[in-house]
Amino acid sequence: MRKLSFDAEKLLDTYKAPFSMKYGSGSDACKQAGYAEDANPMVDLVFGTENTQAWHEVLMHTNPQDYSLIARMLGIKGIEWLQPKGACIYYHPYVDFEGHEIKYGIISLEDLKKDLTEWITLYCAGRLHKPVEILRATTDVRWAIQENLSHALSAALLILPKHFTPQELFMTIAGLSYTGDTRMKHGENPDKVKNIVLKNENAFAELYKDVIARRWDILQCVDGDRFEQNKSPEKQAMIFSQLPRNLRKKTEFIENPNAIAENIQIAIADIVRGPSLSQSLKGVISAGPIKSWRYLKEKRAKAKAA
Repeated sequence: MRKLSFDAEKLLDTYKAPFSMKYGSGSDACKQAGYAEDANPMVDLVFGTENTQAWHEVLMHTNPQDYSLIARMLGIKGIEWLQPKGACIYYHPYVDFEGHEIKYGIISLEDLKKDLTEWITLYCAGRLHKPVEILRATTDVRWAIQENLSHALSAALLILPKHFTPQELFMTIAGLSYTGDTRMKHGENPDKVKNIVLKNENAFAELYKDVIARRWDILQCVDGDRFEQNKSPEKQAMIFSQLPRNLRKKTEFIENPNAIAENIQIAIADIVRGPSLSQSLKGVISAGPIKSWRYLKEKRAKAKAA
């Protein structure tokens, strides 16, 4: 995996968060097909902290340039009111850090863990379905990350047929959080999921190796290059019972495999749709209209070039 091109310890010291990860096309594990090898896209980071208000107070003082003019006018109370809207993450795009362009989001550890274990918005949980580089994490967050991977496999198994290839499995998993995402209709590369998996299939295999191994009672590797799962109603009901709580609340188990697959996808779209839309609208304030328009233009340009 390609390391950060700047000092990670200095980054973490500057932004002071007990959880930090980087994802997106800035690292080999998250690189997407379709990018030039010498492309240097914005490094995408997420920071988790116990107290977002205290975090914003410190950063507003030490790094005020990271905040949009609108956010600075709103002040800490306005920013903290905005923090839990959408997907509970507050983003700063196009930030210069030691000559490198980064985009970072801040989320409370409580909201992060809840999304990972219950799929409240699937915003951070969906990103952690894919290979990312964890720069720092607490023990309970690492446990929640593993729980999230197990949930992703369960959902994918209910969607997939009896026989499928590893690539089909990883495509299904990678696509979960884009189901219902309004950005996929407005400016996002339509081949985004395929591009992520094609460039990182080995990294996906490594990420899900242990989770797959624990499903030996329902999932077997046959012919060396494809999987076979037990689609009996009993086994499918067991998998359904292992889905995250919010997803189970939004659907019901049906013994017909095609019907349950459709229900799962509809329920996931329902989870993702609202937060993805409101998170995008939130960006107009948190990032400011100029940066938001620039971000949208760049997304549309990538989609047209695909």
